[in-house]
Amino acid sequence: MQSRKFLGVLAVLAFICLVPVSAKAGTVDFTYTGVDSGEDFTAGATGTGSFTVDGSDNLVAFNLTIDQVCSSDACGLPPQTDVFNYGLSDIESFSATFSGSTLTGLSFLTDNQPGYWTPDSFFDVLDLNAGDAFTSDFDTGPLTVGSITIEGNPAVTPEPPSFVLLALGLSAAFAIRQRSLAR
Repeated sequence: MQSRKFLGVLAVLAFICLVPVSAKAGTVDFTYTGVDSGEDFTAGATGTGSFTVDGSDNLVAFNLTIDQVCSSDACGLPPQTDVFNYGLSDIESFSATFSGSTLTGLSFLTDNQPGYWTPDSFFDVLDLNAGDAFTSDFDTGPLTVGSITIEGNPAVTPEPPSFVLLALGLSAAFAIRQRSLAR
């Protein structure tokens, strides 16, 4: 009788362990396409990046590369390109909103990095809507204005609670011990 109760408890723990707990952990890839905002420094910019959040929506990895093209008027011919690389340590603020496993909102701000052909630049995303992402400089305002396109959303990954796994392991060890003592 004792053995059946134990096996019942073991089965319940195994079931709980197999039921996934939703966590928005994963990597989101995105691209940026921006056009000259009228400041006459840039002819536009393009960029690619990604960020990774953990199961508690904490930012754990970030990278963004922006190629900002200096206009021929400001740089002469041919137009020149500055490449800005932003990493996790360059993030001033970050917020991502999910609905299930779908990214529905994104905003972040990077620090300012020096440019050679174009003014020093930071990257600001106010929202996922068109025109709400831009390269900018503290002295000149927006240099390019464009949009972020999401390439991939993080999958909702199952993360069984660790304490259930521990209880399941201890229960199995106890069962093995009980059987060896009964013999």
